[in-house]
Amino acid sequence: MKRVVRMSIVSLALALGVSGGPALAKRKAPAKSGGKAAAAVPNANAEEIEKLKGEFKWGMEVPAVQRLVEQRLRDSYAESLKKAIGDPTQYSRVRGQMEKEVKGLKAKYTEFEGRKTGYDVSIVDQEFAHKTDESMLVSRDENNTRYYFFSDGKLYKLFIAFGKDILADKTFEEFGDLMQARFGKAKTVKLEEKRKDGVVAKLDHFEWASAAGDGLRLVDRSEFYDVYCLVIYDRKEEERLRELRARVNPRSEGGDSLVEAVLSGSRTDADVNENIIDQIAGKEIGRPGAPVEDVVVPYSSGMAPSAAEVNARPKAAARTSSAASSSGGSGKKSKAMDDIEL
Repeated sequence: MKRVVRMSIVSLALALGVSGGPALAKRKAPAKSGGKAAAAVPNANAEEIEKLKGEFKWGMEVPAVQRLVEQRLRDSYAESLKKAIGDPTQYSRVRGQMEKEVKGLKAKYTEFEGRKTGYDVSIVDQEFAHKTDESMLVSRDENNTRYYFFSDGKLYKLFIAFGKDILADKTFEEFGDLMQARFGKAKTVKLEEKRKDGVVAKLDHFEWASAAGDGLRLVDRSEFYDVYCLVIYDRKEEERLRELRARVNPRSEGGDSLVEAVLSGSRTDADVNENIIDQIAGKEIGRPGAPVEDVVVPYSSGMAPSAAEVNARPKAAARTSSAASSSGGSGKKSKAMDDIEL
């Protein structure tokens, strides 16, 4: 999958200065349809939708979701614990790692009450708003990072950031074809992107609906985070929240948080969950002030690389690191793409 150098857009934003900032910060406009009525969103395969949702149901309260996430985490260690039964030292090590991750789950629940969080400029920054009774729980396994979104304390959306092993260097279009083979034909949504040589319609996401009221999107987050993401949600609640956000936070609608943060000088990379490129490459950078047990610093200097340094890494090296991470360490059970459940 082609990596786009993240710093190029940041440099462009700074070069444009105040006069160019607002225009750059606006979200790209949907591609014009030439006067034709917008195409209907096709329904996804109902069986595959239910398989994707698994045991999670819309309307579940936070404690119930936390219990399910914890159980899934414990289940992911079952095979490793079974293999380590004959080796007390190894068994203790694996069990200790599992309990450490279980304990860390409580710290990965965030309420968006108006205070700045590490998620305000992140891979999920377009998925929530502040002061609208929204919150989120994060969990991670060997292949993916999952974000569980709540409205008034009730589950209504799940966001999966796929790991490198699942993406396998596929383009967004190629990955979209694979997902359509699983869920059925999708509606493709393009956005207009202004370039020096004119306006180009660029594929932004694939979209499905369901007879049961679900919405499903495959979105491209490769420009800054080098990942593709699948979002499944309750369409009715999503629409209600969209209207509420427009009333409560009218100025935030349609903005690009990364560019806006660069222009305003308010960007923060402090969240331990949001260094997606390093996570996928098998590394984690701890957040200042995070619990000691959640901090892993893989550099002898204690300093993380800059975005430019990350983007300059050879792709082959990143793939090798990712493969090594997936095959060793905790020994958690990984899943093939068509076995993915939330």
